[in-house]
Amino acid sequence: MNERYFKLGYKSNPFDPLGIPRSGIYVGDAELKDKITVWARKVVREGDPAVLIVSGGLGYGKTTILRSIEEAADNGSLVPGYRLVAVYVQSPTGEKPFEEIYEMLEDEITTKLKSLGVNLQNARNWPITPIMVRSRLSGSRYVLESKTGEISSSPKLMFRKLSDLVREAGLDGVLIIIDDLEVRLEGRIGDEVAVELEKIRILLDSLHGPVFLIVAVDTRYSSLLEKIGRNLRLTRRIPLWSIYELRTLTYPEFKRVIAERLRSFRERESKDPIHPFTEDAVKTLYDVYISVDGDMGRVMQVANITFYKAAVEGRPIITREDILKASSIEELRSAGVERIPRLSEIPPSRVEYKLSKIMGGLTETDQGEFYTTIKGLNGIPSLRVYLYIPGVTRRPPNDKYDLLLILSEKLPGGEGPKELWIRLTLKSLFLLSSPDENSAEVERELSIMDRIDEWSRNMIRQGYIIPHVGYQRGLRKLVITLIEYGGEVGIETLHSVLSHDLSQRISPSQTDKLLRILRDMNLVSWEDGTVRLKSSEPLRRMYKLVSEEGLSKTSEIRKHFIATSSKTISWYLDILRNLRVIDGEKRGNIVEYKPVNVKALLEKCKDFVSSHSSLLTPEEKRLVRGVLG
Repeated sequence: MNERYFKLGYKSNPFDPLGIPRSGIYVGDAELKDKITVWARKVVREGDPAVLIVSGGLGYGKTTILRSIEEAADNGSLVPGYRLVAVYVQSPTGEKPFEEIYEMLEDEITTKLKSLGVNLQNARNWPITPIMVRSRLSGSRYVLESKTGEISSSPKLMFRKLSDLVREAGLDGVLIIIDDLEVRLEGRIGDEVAVELEKIRILLDSLHGPVFLIVAVDTRYSSLLEKIGRNLRLTRRIPLWSIYELRTLTYPEFKRVIAERLRSFRERESKDPIHPFTEDAVKTLYDVYISVDGDMGRVMQVANITFYKAAVEGRPIITREDILKASSIEELRSAGVERIPRLSEIPPSRVEYKLSKIMGGLTETDQGEFYTTIKGLNGIPSLRVYLYIPGVTRRPPNDKYDLLLILSEKLPGGEGPKELWIRLTLKSLFLLSSPDENSAEVERELSIMDRIDEWSRNMIRQGYIIPHVGYQRGLRKLVITLIEYGGEVGIETLHSVLSHDLSQRISPSQTDKLLRILRDMNLVSWEDGTVRLKSSEPLRRMYKLVSEEGLSKTSEIRKHFIATSSKTISWYLDILRNLRVIDGEKRGNIVEYKPVNVKALLEKCKDFVSSHSSLLTPEEKRLVRGVLG
């Protein structure tokens, strides 16, 4: 027993990653456990296989949760009244043959059955042994051999014999957990990925009898496995194909996770379940947890450091200030924390208010990269911010940025409307999650509201996004008028014509506003009192020609050009809708577009801040009030 921790009332550090038990600790996600219980009961009752994929980012606690599920199956609490044999294996890494999974499963199943008192000496159908065979035609390959000498290259043999064995042993079903399956795909490209996916498909397609398979993968690869699942569902009729994405915990759930972890290491009883942490300290840990998008591993790093320092320094409590100090990069390094987690990909809605105010001033480098620098004051480290638009801008190397803005399809690799995603590094995560003096200056830079406008204007000028568009009928009328004047007209003439048009009167001030929108959309130029249509130069010249010939009212040409210009505007509006700059509702063949209300957005921010005010420092509250008004 460690004397330092004993003084605090503990056997050892509850948050030491080398000493944390994987079982017996509450893990918070009751929804997932309930889902697994329901489907495990269905599997054993109906005798048909099922598959569940559990996805989550690094540090989300997938392994801890799955280990607790294995333990619940072993002690009978997962599906009361039924006897299950549960095995847990970690997927072999990519450089090893995929078939090692079957070898690992055979070994774990044999060990677990022996622990349950099953006599395998008399078993007719077990073990199933993976063996390597070689032939001149096919080279080296794995096959499975049963106890009776039956040989097959298909894993169906293993699961068929396993089902028979379970029935002979008086058991009701098998729970198989394969963790970290994404390692089979990491570092692979093209055909290599296809080969691995096919092997995974064969594994899933081979399930037989009362076998419930749970696979844990990193969120980045869940969409790939979902494609297999869709095909598999058609061919095998597996009762369940579901991808369960681990959610972030609520504060009461998070607090219980901390309390249960402390309880499992406590040497003597305590009336306070979170001692030596204060309530404010646990709330600050939760603030860090939310800021890093639910990465519990990051939270445990901070808790590990604070608990260790409290024990070494003989302090009886851990305060909010202790958590903030441990959240800094320097403190992590001085404590010997070398592990740098993978980059987190986080949508702005999950980073809350701290990063919802995107910074501006992006400039282009000679290499086609767009970047800006958020500079800290008084020697505080700055953040290097880069923008990446797949197919448009060059992606910077990972070691070149601290924060990467990605304007792309929904990540990772899924279908859906374009969104702005934010990729954070270790440095930016800690600066943004720790409201201490070091991060305050950087946060001020990130939280200035007019930076949104500055950034948007730069992006508009570069042609990547379009501003809010209203007055659709007015825009169309303005474009048609420009067309009828051959694509070029003086501003005074334009004001006069549009303000006196009885069918749709547009005031000079409205005209100027519409022209600014069209100019930002790169559809017109407006210089020296002259407006020129520039989105379609050939058509502009054609209209000037027919105007000189007195044919500008020709209905066919007019219809063609109006349709073309209308499609152009609709195209821009669709981009806006996909970028969520405006809302669009289709009614028949017409889409009604409405600009996103900035005031409504601010109200949402205010509501969020008021409901989470307990997580903010006085400095943060003052800052947010200044930003939101």
